[in-house]
Amino acid sequence: MRKLANTIARRNLVLVLGMHRSGTSALARVLALAGCALPKTLFEAVAGDNDLGYWESRPLIEFHEGLFHQIGTTMLAGEPIDPAWFESRDARRAEDALLSIVRDEWRDGVFAARTPWLVKEPRIARLMPLWRRVLARTGRRVVVVHMLREPAEVAASLLRRPELAQCGFTQENAKRAWLEHVLLAERHTRDLPRTFASIDLLMGDWRTVVARVGALLPAGEIDVGRAESGVAEFLQPALRHHRSAGDSSIRTDVQTIDLARNALFDAVRWDVEPDRVALDDAYTRFLNVSTSTSSSDLRASDSR
Repeated sequence: MRKLANTIARRNLVLVLGMHRSGTSALARVLALAGCALPKTLFEAVAGDNDLGYWESRPLIEFHEGLFHQIGTTMLAGEPIDPAWFESRDARRAEDALLSIVRDEWRDGVFAARTPWLVKEPRIARLMPLWRRVLARTGRRVVVVHMLREPAEVAASLLRRPELAQCGFTQENAKRAWLEHVLLAERHTRDLPRTFASIDLLMGDWRTVVARVGALLPAGEIDVGRAESGVAEFLQPALRHHRSAGDSSIRTDVQTIDLARNALFDAVRWDVEPDRVALDDAYTRFLNVSTSTSSSDLRASDSR
């Protein structure tokens, strides 16, 4: 029994967190090629958007969208969900449902393979208090990879979507959604083993990204060599659009953006924990600044 318990205790789960359009799909595919286990029901690739796939669970996406509708929000609302909701009866029911989806999608069981599960769905960032409980109930050791991209590039990518433009989505909305995703994701994972990456680092030196994730896991669970042939075919620079040297085109909360961006990208650059004082300051500013455009009526879907 002790041997079985030790085997179960060694199982891991890699959680990829990041704002939509930040390269989380590319990262998920690379980590899968290196040895992580993807869900069984993948959301289909969309030509012109993510041509090579999203590498995330369709049932999770569909459940999250329904849950956001029930709460009265959207995936890009840019306003944190009322903390009281996470203690509600509805949240407890959602927790049970999400755990069931995770177990089904990653084929849970006492004798399941030791392969680390790869869980990635950008909407998770807005639901972190709920997801922390779900993750705890999987019984797996959770490690986190935060994936980052320049906020101006994220905004440009989102604004390519006609459905967003038609409902009045602006650069200001995109920026606020970026802030919410990255700040909440960082804030709710401070007690977990984690690392920080960016789309630039992944495209320029994916081996370093895999090595950083591998350092959080038992030796051999993921391996750079295992991914070599597949990554060369998969990571195509031509599929990346909207490069930006800065964020000057986004006017609102420039100081807040800079606080968050600088702290997080320094963590990527130096492979260290980010400056929590700066991030706490950015979070406080984020909560205190109202946006002139209400995002509650924005009903965009599938903007991963």
